Amino acid sequence: MKMSSKITTLGIKTHNIKWDLLSTTLFAIGLASGILSPIIDPGKFWLFAFAGLAYPIFLVANLLIFIWWSMKRSALLFIPAMVILVGLGLVSHHIKTPGSNKILPKHASAMRIMTWNVHHFQPLKGKSKILTHQMLKLIDSVNPDILCLQEYYDQTNRRIDITDSIKRIMHTEYAYFQPVKKKYTGIAIFSKYPIIYKKNLNNSMTACDQCIIADILIHGRVQRVYALHLQSYFLPLKQAGQSDLTYAASVVNSLKMGFIKRSRQVNQLSKEIRTSPYPVILTGDFNDPPASYTFHKLSKGLINTFKEQGSGYGSTYAESLLPFQIDYILVPKNTQVQHYRVVRQKLSDHYPVVADISK
Repeated sequence: MKMSSKITTLGIKTHNIKWDLLSTTLFAIGLASGILSPIIDPGKFWLFAFAGLAYPIFLVANLLIFIWWSMKRSALLFIPAMVILVGLGLVSHHIKTPGSNKILPKHASAMRIMTWNVHHFQPLKGKSKILTHQMLKLIDSVNPDILCLQEYYDQTNRRIDITDSIKRIMHTEYAYFQPVKKKYTGIAIFSKYPIIYKKNLNNSMTACDQCIIADILIHGRVQRVYALHLQSYFLPLKQAGQSDLTYAASVVNSLKMGFIKRSRQVNQLSKEIRTSPYPVILTGDFNDPPASYTFHKLSKGLINTFKEQGSGYGSTYAESLLPFQIDYILVPKNTQVQHYRVVRQKLSDHYPVVADISK
């Protein structure tokens, strides 16, 4: 009986070790796939893009597994440790040390840039109140020098003429609005500095999304500002009588198509950016997190302002249970980033992003 008990115990221990090794390895592979996702084009192999989307979850899971095996003094701790160390550079694009969310006064030498997906100035889901006045008030309080707006809505027969209101707020006459598809919706750039050249890239971009260029003369130097809105996910609603499995498959397919369409747009856009005769400032709603092919491709040769001066977790999308950073301000490498904030006022489905830069 004693020998039988020992054999049974040994069998349980062997089974547990195998399970521990398997589960630890699977989570490590998930994190490794997320780390690799920025360099793999979803148009060629889309599966890694899902791991990039889940990167924060895999990172937290591996940190917890590392702590657990450290407490147990198990050699298994080296599996998550190695993967975390390999991808350490990606962490700073997602999270920084906690800090104040207040927008600091702008330094005299700085230029303030603001990007915001304003959701057509429409009420948020489940709310009936139109928040246009509050949104204009927020823009006024931030006082940007360059303002880039996605899902912008400009219809002169509304009670508020939004374009004129923003011009008055910013004390400027310089604005570029490019409608897409519908007559009154699109993307806009407002500037306190002269806009000397405008270009619409919508015709050359893939699908239904938006990108415009404004060459802006700033203290005798021209900067090329891109304002863009890349392919959205368009997640389907669950239909009556639809099984959970069928609905899950439709969600996966929608995500997959979003990854692939954005990769096409990004491949075209990155070629356009390389031809710029001026330093580039890239702003907008990328619809992809930092652990993505989209961000990796577009941020080449540029500085992520969040990484330089951000604080806490850099989530910019307000309508998700999980925190996602999908809105960015990227600036030239010879730029000093003085200040960065995500303004956590829920007036749209995205939070405004603000960065102060200088030479």
